[in-house]
Amino acid sequence: DIRLALKLDGTGKSAVDTGCGYLNHMLTLFAKHGRFDLEVKCVGGEATHLSMAKEYIEANGLQEHVELPGFCRDVRPYYERADVLLCTSAYEGFGLTMAEAATFGIPCASYDMPYLTVQQGGGFLTAAQQDVRGLAQAVIRLLRNGEMRRELGREARANAETRLQIDQQAMWKRIFSEQQRVLPPMVLTNTQSLMLRTLREHVAMSRTAPSAAVQQTY
Repeated sequence: DIRLALKLDGTGKSAVDTGCGYLNHMLTLFAKHGRFDLEVKCVGGEATHLSMAKEYIEANGLQEHVELPGFCRDVRPYYERADVLLCTSAYEGFGLTMAEAATFGIPCASYDMPYLTVQQGGGFLTAAQQDVRGLAQAVIRLLRNGEMRRELGREARANAETRLQIDQQAMWKRIFSEQQRVLPPMVLTNTQSLMLRTLREHVAMSRTAPSAAVQQTY
């Protein structure tokens, strides 16, 4: 159920509750900088899917084998207990959970996404896109074959130690430092000033937002 009210000739006021922090953040900035008045309320989605999953688990007698912990601030204990990571995404921009699993030496079963850096260094058993049966068989092979699982786990860890060690803060500092040496002082237009202010607000909001991921350096 989605309820939305939008006033184009507004002042930038917003009341956004989508159930997704990132989407709340983006819609709030959209309203503020576009000077729209926006009200959004979303109900359902994850809760509905969760209840469907619980019904499926109970109907198939899987209560002792499937755990649905919900939101976790610290996912490290789950990675430490895991033997295999199953990723069912058809597309990933970076593959954060895959990278996290790799740091723990956990092999991953996923659909083939050869453009991903994390998949290029090993530690994966993949299936063709939309081949659900093939992906299920990949998981079964990893769970049944301890030697393969351990070998791919070592590849995953080596991958994390080489390809995924990126110091983002140092990279951006270097970029800005080089630009300051090359470019003359620049007079910002109103649009550029707005973009810079928006970027600063993003940074400020990200510093105050709680983190839901394991703190790792890639």
